[in-house]
Amino acid sequence: MPQVPPAGWHADPFRRAEHRFWDGVRWTEHVASNGRQWVDPPVAVAPLAVVPNTPRAAQPYPREGNRQVSGSPPVSRAAARIQKQVQKIEVASIAGGADLAILSEPVLVINQKGKLVELRAEYAIYDRNGLQVAAVRGKRLSSRMQVVDMEGRPLFDLRRESNLLTSKVVVADEYGGKTGRIVPSMNPNKKDRRFKLEDAGNKLIGAVHSDDRGRHRDFHVQDTGGSVVARITKTRASLAKELFTKGDNYVVEFPGHVTGPLRLLSIAAALVVDTAFHQR
Repeated sequence: MPQVPPAGWHADPFRRAEHRFWDGVRWTEHVASNGRQWVDPPVAVAPLAVVPNTPRAAQPYPREGNRQVSGSPPVSRAAARIQKQVQKIEVASIAGGADLAILSEPVLVINQKGKLVELRAEYAIYDRNGLQVAAVRGKRLSSRMQVVDMEGRPLFDLRRESNLLTSKVVVADEYGGKTGRIVPSMNPNKKDRRFKLEDAGNKLIGAVHSDDRGRHRDFHVQDTGGSVVARITKTRASLAKELFTKGDNYVVEFPGHVTGPLRLLSIAAALVVDTAFHQR
């Protein structure tokens, strides 16, 4: 029989945060990561935690306004690396608690697993605090990559359409319905436009532009009105990872509120940029 934990903060059994508050009977909506607390209602039945040690506190973390004043959980090494990666490109600080949904996060960090021989596409997707919110699975040279949440449920996938002239990537939602596609730009008059973004009806809704052309490290996504809706930045990994593996790191930043197909295609574009320019 599982041991019923005493009331207090324990590891989140839903794996959507570092800690969740157990009131002695059930898991509550109070969660925390890296010293920040927010509300995340439990939506499924989680197992009872087996807690060998005394819990951190019997009540949710005390706060003064938006500042954590005591009981903050420690920052893991992995989370610290993600936070440093975000800080390198000077992403503006965003007030409020973190939203763990991949389609509403203002900053996403996409890190590819470093391997000497690249046979499978394996990426981890984190929020700006270093909490993993999704993963990517698939074969590097195959026609499909799938993005899943931390419970393995599909969020969207990328499928490559190849022909003699170009290679287009179709992006489908969690139900398999076409959301849009990413099409390599062939216009010689727009040398910085690397990809066109189209909706489900193949209508142009945006484009991915290179900011440094030859290096292929900095990109921005524009809508049809020319407004920047997202930025894609390839950041430096560790020296060993850079020299001996194909593992690359990216930060996708949304400076404003972007929803619908354009947001989904912007996230997918980071994976397409990696496979197009850095995995050959």
